[in-house]
Amino acid sequence: MASMARLSVVSGRVNCPNRGNIAVDICLFCDHLTSVDLDCPSPVIFCRPPRQRGGQRQRRAAKAPVRRPPRSSPGKSPVIPPELKQAILEESLRHPRWGAQRIAGALRDRGVMVSVRKVLQVFTQERLNYAWQRMERLEWQVLCGGLTPNEEQVRALEAHDPCFRERQLCGSRPGERVLIFSAGPVGAAGARSIARVPVHVHFAIDTFSGYAFGLVQAGGALVGRELLWRVEVASFLAQHGFPLQQVHPLEGEAIRSAFAIRLLKAVLPKWLSMVPAGDEVTVADLQRRLDAVLSAYNRSPVTGFPNMGQPPICRLTGEVADEPAGGSQQGQQANGSEQADAGQRPDGSPAAPR
Repeated sequence: MASMARLSVVSGRVNCPNRGNIAVDICLFCDHLTSVDLDCPSPVIFCRPPRQRGGQRQRRAAKAPVRRPPRSSPGKSPVIPPELKQAILEESLRHPRWGAQRIAGALRDRGVMVSVRKVLQVFTQERLNYAWQRMERLEWQVLCGGLTPNEEQVRALEAHDPCFRERQLCGSRPGERVLIFSAGPVGAAGARSIARVPVHVHFAIDTFSGYAFGLVQAGGALVGRELLWRVEVASFLAQHGFPLQQVHPLEGEAIRSAFAIRLLKAVLPKWLSMVPAGDEVTVADLQRRLDAVLSAYNRSPVTGFPNMGQPPICRLTGEVADEPAGGSQQGQQANGSEQADAGQRPDGSPAAPR
């Protein structure tokens, strides 16, 4: 009997002893597959490939016709009954961190006869092979009102998405709650000085839409936050029909908020990379570069609560994202399908669950 083979999954592909370097989805329909673990930090699959014969046995076997194992493909996989597929999907959302083996075992304990292969087939069809994909499907269902989470699901969502854990800070309409905080001094904390004197960078985030504002200033932090609020945030919200009396800015510990951390991780590295190395730049130059980075951020899909793939400008104004910009969920699903199949998280938003 052939020995067990342990194959590592790298970027969604494995080195199969029979077929070479192939996508991991092909392995899920192979007759030699025994078990799979795609949720661990180093994903692996286990199979029993045919033993390679050698010596005289190989010469004798060559005289007889060689029987090759049937090659199965996702397109020829057996059809799963709708009620069984629904049961698998419900169980995967009930326990999004569970793998295929635990879900199949839980269903069998409830009297639903299903194999691990069937669960993997549904996962492949629904793009749920990885735990983060199941977590995002669960979060989408909760935000759309299609599912009321239990305590276990709430804890899992809060651990998966820190912004969901701080959902009480999210406003119910644009401009209701605005986070204002400062990051800096950038010149002193960064690896290199970007100006002759350290500068502060002030940010404001509308928690309902995720729309962000920024101001670069070589001066006191308190003065900069007040200037950002009056010149940028208040005027912008007023232009879009949100009166000032509806706005309640939040300061203080806002920089420790998950909303602030998500913005800083997306904006600061790109902004600093645009500053020429070794050249002294003015505050006006830094502001123009920051405005360009924030403009791209506000028009790009944002993953996680509350946007769930919707660009901040579209969530703020209620407009539909343009297809060429990749803002629509259908466009994101098409653009990120290859990365999702390989197990790589797309840079933009997750595709809308089907």
